[in-house]
Amino acid sequence: MTEPPDWRAIERWLRDTDQAWRDSALGSVDPGAWKKLDVRLKEALAPARDALATARDKAKAGREVLIAEALALGAKAMERDTPSQVKAIQLRWQEQAKMLSLSPRDERVLWDQFRAACDAVFNARQSKRKEEDGKKSESRRALDELCAQVEQLAKTSDGTEQDLKRSLREATEKWRAQAGGFDPSLRDVEARFKKARTAVEGLLATRARTREAAIWQTLLAKERLCEELDRAVADGAGADAAQVLTASVQERWAQLPEMSAPWEKKMAARRDAGLRAVADAGAATAHAAAIGRNAEPRREILLALELALGLESPAAFQAQRLALQVRQLKERFSSAAATAAETAGERLLAWCALPGVADPQDRQRSERILGKVGETKAKA
Repeated sequence: MTEPPDWRAIERWLRDTDQAWRDSALGSVDPGAWKKLDVRLKEALAPARDALATARDKAKAGREVLIAEALALGAKAMERDTPSQVKAIQLRWQEQAKMLSLSPRDERVLWDQFRAACDAVFNARQSKRKEEDGKKSESRRALDELCAQVEQLAKTSDGTEQDLKRSLREATEKWRAQAGGFDPSLRDVEARFKKARTAVEGLLATRARTREAAIWQTLLAKERLCEELDRAVADGAGADAAQVLTASVQERWAQLPEMSAPWEKKMAARRDAGLRAVADAGAATAHAAAIGRNAEPRREILLALELALGLESPAAFQAQRLALQVRQLKERFSSAAATAAETAGERLLAWCALPGVADPQDRQRSERILGKVGETKAKA
């Protein structure tokens, strides 16, 4: 197998030969004779020079191919293996340059073209990377702003619950749209957003509990006003005392917030019945009889509520509680574990709407039941 020519050595030999030919160390020759000798030398060296020129043409074509390959990689600048491909082309350029140099002009022009093509690939990658980093920074700033907005929501004392819920929902939707898929670099800001959202949800839960507590406290307050009227009827209060009580009850009732229309209607009916009874002897007799009839049903409602809510009943009512439980199981109305909070609330309303006078024990039971109902409703 024939070894490829060492074009570098051939180029160097031709250069050294030209230099030695013109060196004065060879001595002077008659101009006419020197001219003939010079022609003979050129003829002798012509094959080597022609071969070198042909090799340089091929080398130039090879360099142009590498330039074309580098230019083609510009369209694939962002692909993962493109940098390694560029480096491989650069190694091939170096290998070709070691084998044979081109004329200085061609070498400079082609090298500038090749370097520009390679630089274009890396510049495109760097530019794209900067663009992506810029987008990430912009996205991060937007996510940080969302976190700040939700954190501010958690601190606000203004606005309705509906406003808070809407703002939280909108912020969550924006977060999902901007955060996209999983990004390890966003773990800290994601944790911050979750913490802020949890804080807002906690604020909403607290407001709900406060609102529920206010509802039940209002119901109990109005029930107590009604009981004052019922107690006056049961005790047979005089006209003057009844008149003072009527004005007091109406004034205090007006200061209490209104409940939902159905609840307000039921409690207003009991109040109005009590007001009529303290003002009219005939109505008082009928109302007192109703109070007596309602005593047992009211106690049974309290017992059913204690059973439904899992509360203890007084020892004196254990037999009645057991009988009620057996009856409920037979009738398949509900069980202690399955009674809904809404049913308990309606039952408590029914107790409050029935005219009656609660003894201290039943009053304590009603307040304990009210607290449990409010707690259950707030968690629902």
